[in-house]
Amino acid sequence: MLGLAQATANISDEKARSALRIHCAPSFGLLWLLPRVHKFREKYPEFQLTLSCSYENLSFSRDNIDIAVRHGFPDWKSFEIKTIRHEKMSVLAAPAYLAKYPVNKPEELKQHALILSESPLLQWPQWFAAQQLPQPDKDWLFRFDRSYMSLEAAMLGHGIIFESELLAEEYLRSGKLVNVFSADFSLPVSAHHLVYPRGFAQFPRVSHFLKWINDELETIKTK
Repeated sequence: MLGLAQATANISDEKARSALRIHCAPSFGLLWLLPRVHKFREKYPEFQLTLSCSYENLSFSRDNIDIAVRHGFPDWKSFEIKTIRHEKMSVLAAPAYLAKYPVNKPEELKQHALILSESPLLQWPQWFAAQQLPQPDKDWLFRFDRSYMSLEAAMLGHGIIFESELLAEEYLRSGKLVNVFSADFSLPVSAHHLVYPRGFAQFPRVSHFLKWINDELETIKTK
């Protein structure tokens, strides 16, 4: 009986070591991580990956989380925090929208259908202020509390958004969305962070994931 109990404990320990549990902000999980996570599984087939998404900051111990990708200001004490760099917020629209309603300069935006993303740290009001332009006096066409909803609405040609190029990477790569202005009119932001308990980076499942995601982010930066 002791041998069976020990064997069962060994199996449980092995499963715990090979199970990587990630919690993620929904838009980042859906738009950035999900299209790529198969690459991690192909490179490290020994790890069983579980991905959960919500805007709650779950407890690492209670909810059994190894790494969290959190959105917000990095004020989570007692944890290791690696901020995802080089993220920027840009004015984006579908080519079909711009063909029908051209935009030649920033001052013209206030006459257009603007979609407000309410979740990013930087939003339309901050963009207009940064350009030293008056705030629009028209109501927002739509207000969405999820970035993926704003991106989909813009892709469908409903209006213009101010959103993260990190989250919009696939839309931009495929040409479904384009930058309305040059990079000079984008704003840098540090909104997404890899968060994990101190000491967790020594676990192979965590260290391999951190290296993999950093390599993926570097690939985007150099494109």
